[in-house]
Amino acid sequence: MTTEGGERVRVGPAGQIGLGGANYGTSGQVLTSAGSGSAPSWSAIPAGGNVITAVANGSIANNKCVQIRTSDGKVEEIKETAVAANASTTNEEWYTDSGDSASWSTTVIDPDAACCIVYSQDNSSDIAFTNIPISSAGVLGARSQTMTAVDNSTYGAMSADRRVWTATYDTTNNKHIVVWNSQQDGKLYYKVGTMSGSTLSFGSIQTAYNQTAFKPQVLFDEGTGRLVLAFGRTANDNPMVQIGSYNTGTGVVDWGTAQSIQAEAHTGPLAMSKASSTTGQYAIFRRQTNNDQCTGSLITVSSSSNTCTIQTQNNIISNSQNYEVAYDANANNMCIVWQSRANNRMYIKRVKVNSGSTGLETDGSDVEVVSQNIGQDLQIAYSPSALRCYAWWRDPSYGNATRWRAVTNTTGTVTLGGEHSPSPNPDTYSNELGFPAVHAASGNIVFGINNQPVGGRGQLWSIKTTSLQSNLTQGRHFLGFADQAYTDGQTATIKTYGNNVDTLSGLTIGTKYYVSTNGDIATSGTGGNQHALAGLAIGTNKLLIREPNDKND
Repeated sequence: MTTEGGERVRVGPAGQIGLGGANYGTSGQVLTSAGSGSAPSWSAIPAGGNVITAVANGSIANNKCVQIRTSDGKVEEIKETAVAANASTTNEEWYTDSGDSASWSTTVIDPDAACCIVYSQDNSSDIAFTNIPISSAGVLGARSQTMTAVDNSTYGAMSADRRVWTATYDTTNNKHIVVWNSQQDGKLYYKVGTMSGSTLSFGSIQTAYNQTAFKPQVLFDEGTGRLVLAFGRTANDNPMVQIGSYNTGTGVVDWGTAQSIQAEAHTGPLAMSKASSTTGQYAIFRRQTNNDQCTGSLITVSSSSNTCTIQTQNNIISNSQNYEVAYDANANNMCIVWQSRANNRMYIKRVKVNSGSTGLETDGSDVEVVSQNIGQDLQIAYSPSALRCYAWWRDPSYGNATRWRAVTNTTGTVTLGGEHSPSPNPDTYSNELGFPAVHAASGNIVFGINNQPVGGRGQLWSIKTTSLQSNLTQGRHFLGFADQAYTDGQTATIKTYGNNVDTLSGLTIGTKYYVSTNGDIATSGTGGNQHALAGLAIGTNKLLIREPNDKND
């Protein structure tokens, strides 16, 4: 049949109907009118039962429960998101056997092998390590290696001190780097480690700095792909920095010439962290010998050579000792904690790169974290999931367990949340609170302790800094399921009460299912205001959707 010179309808030899020619549609489609001004078309039969359409607020996934937003009438997937919370314990794992020394631990996370490498001094004063798996949720597993010495030669032995070795992970080359101050000759040595499956092994001993030195600190800068090694030079107590890069051809680190940060004697350990979002910018803090002033220097690591530029030092803190520092990526500045030499209490302050990137400056006043003598047992770390720092310390008044405070660091003087303790809570000997690592995938803070109740056995703790919060506040807001996945702003078709969804799996026929706070369905409800019936299973993959407050629920 033709009109206006064009074919409109065709009837085939089997009686099939074609629209505009040989367009017969597909099996199950129906003829749908487009009104008086357009040609009809073939289309799928609309879903049985009730449907509504509404604009999607955010993305909506298949097989997830959907609710109505009372503020604007849009629909959204019911889901949980991580929000900042007080520190809480995910779990803990032993990393040494009974009777093994576990002094002054340092934890390094290998995201490629999904494990934590825990280093501590063993019974022979060597650096020993073990390997503990960590899941994407920050849950620790049982160790996959027993404690093994990094180097058991005479040059591997160290004095008993919490800052005589340091370790980091090169994410560019997937290599572990350990640097230590040898008790044999006072020089700095290092080894390069490689993971094979779940086993870490180290290569031959190499020299990092061929003069006597003390208190090394090493970090890997992902932006430049280089190692930053800071330490004290024994000859004049000057703080030094040395840049290195892993050589894939030789399998060792190519170190540049050590550079003096400041021609001025310092005492005690150095503290170092990334300084800003600018590639290669780091801050190095130390205590001057003559006046106990904490000074800080800004350095910028070269992207093309094993060198750095060093800016003039700046005074940061008066009358202080025992520093730890963390870079707050959300605020793009640093938080430094320390012990006051005047009253032995713990304080915190915000430090940032100045406007001309010529040095460091403080922002705001000193804030007291805790009003008691905390010794060297103080730490701070930044959680990328909570988007804030957490400060913690060993507290003798709480049975030598840890106490924590969350840090709000936006501008000016930092503010602190109330004191709180994870449960269960790490309980450690004095001066045995380990140096932490942050698990990027979960935002958990991971660190080791020398567990006091069991005679000093090494124990690794994973501390959670977020909690899950659901956008489901009222169960009666549950509408049903989307007929497909949608992106933000699309008009979504929602199968609602009396309709069915047949793309689920593992259902038990005849069983009621309820809305979970993460958007899934479960055989039990949440109770309270969030309680909502989702429907009745009428097949192993099919759910008859019911009203959330069904009187027969």
